Amino acid sequence: MATDNESARAVDIRLHAAVVFALAVARGALYSVRNGDLRAGELAEVLAGTSSMSIAKALGLPEDQLAIDWAEHLTREEREAIQLGSLVASQ
Repeated sequence: MATDNESARAVDIRLHAAVVFALAVARGALYSVRNGDLRAGELAEVLAGTSSMSIAKALGLPEDQLAIDWAEHLTREEREAIQLGSLVASQ
């Protein structure tokens, strides 16, 4: 039987996997939008499906379990590199 710590770690890994998967789905949709291959209705479905509410529901968890203070886990420089990297890539 799993310990509480093992169970918590399994949930953390599942959350991480779900969020990374949702990011991949969203990125795929952005490429499709850029190429003109995705209609507005389809984009709305991607946005709904990759929301924290949908991710939590798919995992059978309350939505607040996905809440995180980015500043607690990422430095300002890390957050800016992620954000600015996306801006540079789009130019």
